[in-house]
Amino acid sequence: MKQEQLLKIKEELNATGSNKNIVGIYCIFNKVQGEYSLPLYCLNITLAKRRFAGLLENTRKNPLTEATDYQLFSIGFYNNKTAVTTSWDTVEFIQDGFLKDKVE
Repeated sequence: MKQEQLLKIKEELNATGSNKNIVGIYCIFNKVQGEYSLPLYCLNITLAKRRFAGLLENTRKNPLTEATDYQLFSIGFYNNKTAVTTSWDTVEFIQDGFLKDKVE
């Protein structure tokens, strides 16, 4: 795939109204274990961040984990029309894990 095509797909994944045939592939890096999770598939980066935030909420329940132990990365995309998966040349950092304070 040409570089221009890859850049266009990245732009689509970073937009909230992305191409429904292209699904982003993301993973979570556990800094304590030094390992990446199994891939997560999301229609765009906004949904990936929301899913990541939801998973980080679980760290509130476990005293042995911290949200800051985790990072979200983009690793490529999947085309659900062709069943082809394409990886980026390198994993791309999106954000560190953090928790928002709950307002009560």
